[in-house]
Amino acid sequence: MTLIQIYESMKSLGEEVKDTEFTPSELTRFIRSLIGNVDSRVSTTRDSNVDLDQIIIGGLYDPHDDEAGAKSITIYVTYNPDQKTIKIADIDWPQVCIDLIECSGHEIVHQRQYRARDFDIGSTMFVSGNDDEHMQNDQNYLGNPDEIDAYAYSIAVEIYLKHRPPKLNSKYMSQTAMYKAYKNAFGAEHSIVNQLVKLTVDYYIQLSSLPV
Repeated sequence: MTLIQIYESMKSLGEEVKDTEFTPSELTRFIRSLIGNVDSRVSTTRDSNVDLDQIIIGGLYDPHDDEAGAKSITIYVTYNPDQKTIKIADIDWPQVCIDLIECSGHEIVHQRQYRARDFDIGSTMFVSGNDDEHMQNDQNYLGNPDEIDAYAYSIAVEIYLKHRPPKLNSKYMSQTAMYKAYKNAFGAEHSIVNQLVKLTVDYYIQLSSLPV
């Protein structure tokens, strides 16, 4: 299946059960059935920063598990601690589907990076010279070449599935949360932001060449 077909399938399957009352664990199991990646696990987590009737999708790649031949990608489905039941009809399901595809793809990019280096952490790291500790942490993380590559994929997928313009332009790029995060961390003219944009365009061209 192509990326759009996977996305449309996820949306359609959610629509079929949109009025079903799920417990958080049940909805996580449903999401697990949608992802269908034998190299991924899907886990339920709780966080008071998540609103009621909202779910947040996150992910993690573990190169040590990957090197050992174990499942190396974990997708986290996070709910409010007080959430007892939840309906798909009450959440932004199309956005959740985009988040699932984007997050899974982001971690697969990391998996590809580590496998290409024979699981070495990599020698090229970004070291921020900013005096503000919070900004320094943001720059060190976002400036890592692995993250620039993976977030470029994330941005390209989001634009591709949400808007599908024939050609990527700055209007769509500037609307994404991750581009804004990079712009806030480095400024629009920084070489890291320019690299992010270039990689995003490359990924978008690849995605656009897939059959619909």
